[in-house]
Amino acid sequence: MDDILGNVTRLAALDDRDRKWLGKIGQIERLESGNILIREGQSLSSLYILLRGNLEATISPPRGMASQSLGKVSPGQILGEISFVGDRLPIATITAVERSEVLAISYRELGQKLQRDRNFAAHFYKIVSQSLSRRLRENTELLATSQILPIPSLRKVLLMFAIFQDSDLNWILSASQTQKWKSQTTLIREKEPVSTLYILLDGVLEVSVGIEENGIDRRKVLATLESGEILGEISFIEAGNASATLTCLEKTLAIALPRDKLTVHLQENPDFAARFYEAIAVVLADRLRDRFQQRGYGGAAYETGESLDFDLEYADELDLETLEQTAIAGSRFDWFLRQAKSR
Repeated sequence: MDDILGNVTRLAALDDRDRKWLGKIGQIERLESGNILIREGQSLSSLYILLRGNLEATISPPRGMASQSLGKVSPGQILGEISFVGDRLPIATITAVERSEVLAISYRELGQKLQRDRNFAAHFYKIVSQSLSRRLRENTELLATSQILPIPSLRKVLLMFAIFQDSDLNWILSASQTQKWKSQTTLIREKEPVSTLYILLDGVLEVSVGIEENGIDRRKVLATLESGEILGEISFIEAGNASATLTCLEKTLAIALPRDKLTVHLQENPDFAARFYEAIAVVLADRLRDRFQQRGYGGAAYETGESLDFDLEYADELDLETLEQTAIAGSRFDWFLRQAKSR
């Protein structure tokens, strides 16, 4: 089993011992063409790695539209990671298009391993972050050409600061600078290198991408970002160029953390690396979910615009523990904001 995982290039960051552990605790599941591995809106208990065959991902569409394909899943890809890191229900259905094999890894056993082995956690969450960033890039055109609905989303900084420790925030402050930009300044330009990771403190940024429509190059808005968002994380995770252009829509204030300083600190501090990559994975999973649901996709648990029954637990509902964590994270961010502005 570990020989099979050794050939999975996306797990190359794991050492032989960790791949053997995954092989030992994992269970092979065989699928026939048409079998559903993951169903949108239904709970999961396992993470999956596709070993052989091909699967297809589909997502429920906005009302009145046909089911939307998100593309094929090829061997080596990880599935169920959005639900694992975000502790939420799946936003897509995964179906076998031919006879296939997957390795099923128990969420419970994986979670225990991540807690006790922080080197493994750092590598695992980095792999998951890279997987999620690819999913965002692969679905850019669909998201850019769909109408955005006025659905609020949770500030990403609350997700990050619920994971970071106070020592992490102190290091980020010590290694970064607080910078200001005027309205209409381009902070990050699509397809160009990004040397800095940013945490947005004040202001509003527009995220846009260039796409081709009917032979004409157009610029489409993907999202607007407000205080508490992290910027430049996809370029950092993938060690590549920017996936989108970020433009200041008003005066903007942000923490600027140089990429080289962050890279060295991650290499020297596995505990910090584990928390950092987990935070990025949680942010990317939430961002992917947000962008689909803000366009009417993935609404398996309830329909946008309908009133909610408060006695019913919905797929996209936050539990009390999560709300408590975000309250603590909000206090941390307020402290972080005051420290950053005072220097």
